[in-house]
Amino acid sequence: MSKSAATGRWLLLFHQIPPKPDYFRVKVWRRLQRIGAVPVKNSVWVLPYNDQAVEDFRWLLQEIEARGGDASVFRGDFVDGLSDRDIERLFRKAGERRAVGRARAARRTGRMRGRT
Repeated sequence: MSKSAATGRWLLLFHQIPPKPDYFRVKVWRRLQRIGAVPVKNSVWVLPYNDQAVEDFRWLLQEIEARGGDASVFRGDFVDGLSDRDIERLFRKAGERRAVGRARAARRTGRMRGRT
C-alpha cells in the first residue's frame, strides 16, 4: 500500500446541524463555500487533505458542536462509488460557478457605477 493510500488524500466533514436557528445553517454553508469545500452527500463535505483544510474543518466542527450539533472529520480515500476524478470534477465545477458569480457581481457593480 502506498503512503498516499495509507494516509488518505481527502478530508471529509460529516455534520448534523440543529434545524434552528436557520441562520446557523446558512453560516455553516457560507463558511464551507468560503473555504472551498464541496458537498459529496447531504451533510458531507470534502477538501483535499492539507494542514489548512484540517484547521478549517476543526474550526467548523467546534462551532457546530458549540451550537448543539454533531460533526466528525475524517481523512481517507474513496474506495467505491466516487473516484478521485469525480471529486476533482466537483472542485472544478464549483470553481467555475464561483468565477461566474464573481463575473456577474462585477458586471452589476459596473452597471450601478454607470448610473451615478
